[in-house]
Amino acid sequence: MRVLYTTTSRRAETFLRPEVQRLGTCGVYVEVRGLRDLTDWPSPISMVLGGRGVLGAFRRLAIDRSNLDAKTRLKNWMAALQAAGFASDLLSANFDAVHAYWASAPATVAVLLAARWSIPFSFTGHRWDIYARQLLAAKADRASFIRAISSRGADLLVQLMPKHRELVKIVHVGVDVPAPAKRPLSPGPPRLLAVGNLFPVKGHSVLLSALELIVDEGLPLKLDLVGSGPELHHLQTQASRAPRLQGRIRFLGQLSHREVLNLMSDDYNAIVHSSISGSSGLEEGVPVVLLEAAARRLPIVATMSGATSELVTKSTGWPCEPNSPSTLAQAILASLTSPLEALERADHAFELINEVWNVEKTARQMADLFHETTPLRDRR
Repeated sequence: MRVLYTTTSRRAETFLRPEVQRLGTCGVYVEVRGLRDLTDWPSPISMVLGGRGVLGAFRRLAIDRSNLDAKTRLKNWMAALQAAGFASDLLSANFDAVHAYWASAPATVAVLLAARWSIPFSFTGHRWDIYARQLLAAKADRASFIRAISSRGADLLVQLMPKHRELVKIVHVGVDVPAPAKRPLSPGPPRLLAVGNLFPVKGHSVLLSALELIVDEGLPLKLDLVGSGPELHHLQTQASRAPRLQGRIRFLGQLSHREVLNLMSDDYNAIVHSSISGSSGLEEGVPVVLLEAAARRLPIVATMSGATSELVTKSTGWPCEPNSPSTLAQAILASLTSPLEALERADHAFELINEVWNVEKTARQMADLFHETTPLRDRR
C-alpha cells in the first residue's frame, strides 16, 4: 500500500519521521510532501496542467463556508494551487490513500488530491489546527477516518462535529523508545533543560521569572534553553536585566533532532516545559519533546497546558498550573530537592511512554486504519 502524507514541513517536523519509517515495516509505504518546503513545491507548469478540476473542487469545498478570514482563505487558496501541481507531478505514483498530518492547509491539499484521484482521504487533528476550523466540517464529510493524537483532541473534534463521532480515532504520536538504563543522580549543581520554539505560547518568559524566584532561595541552578524564534530578543533582554540570572542561562539556538536527543541523555536534573494557556486555543497537544524526554527517563516539570496532563501527572512528573511563575518555581524546587523521587517518577513516565506512545504500536494502529479504510484495487 502506498500513502501520500501532506504536512506543513517534512524537514522541520522531525517527530513525523519515526512513524513514516515504522509504517514501512507494516506494509504501508509513505511519501511525505511539505507545504513549506521549497523543494516540495510543484512547478508552475504542473500547477496549470493539474489545475483543471482541482481549483473548481476547492471552490465547491469552500462555498457557503465564509468563516475563514482573509489570511486563512489565502493560505487555503495557495494550498489548492499546490494540490493542483501535485495532482500533475504525482499522477504516476499510484497512491492508494492520502493522509494529512494537520487539519489545516495540509488537509486542504489532501482532500483535493483524494477527490482528483478518487482514493480515500483522512487527516490528523492535533490542537490548534482543530480550533482553526479551516473547512473542518467539509473535510470531515469526505474523510475515511479522523485521527486525534490525544483524548482531549478527540473530545474537541466530537464536540465540533458530533455527526462524525464514529470517524474519530485516537492514535497517539509515536516516539522511539530506546530502553535506556536507569538514570543516575546528576552530579554537581542543578541543571535544567528547556526545548521548544521561542514563541509566546511556550511560556519561556514565565520560566525565566520562575528561575529568578528559585535563585532567591539560594539554589545555584543553571538552564540550557534550546530553540529559536521571534521571542529570542525579548528573552535575552529579560535575562540580561535580571542580575540574579547572570551566567545561569545559555541560549543554545536551534539544534538538530539528534543533538537534542543527545542532550536529553546528559546529566540534567529535569526538563522544564512552561507552555501557557490562552483563550485562542493555541495550546499544546502532548508535547513531543516531553515524550522523547520521558523515553530517556529524564524527569519532567511541566505546566498543564493543552493535553500535557495525559502524560505528566504526580506519578510521572511534576505538574503545575500554567501562567504562574510562582507555581512553576515551586514545582521545579520540589523536583530538585527530591532527586530520588524525581527519578522514580521518571521511571513511571518511561513505562507509560512504552505502553501508549511507543511508535512500534502507534504505527501499527495507523497501518490498521489504512488497511481497513482503503479498498483493494489493481496496483499495476
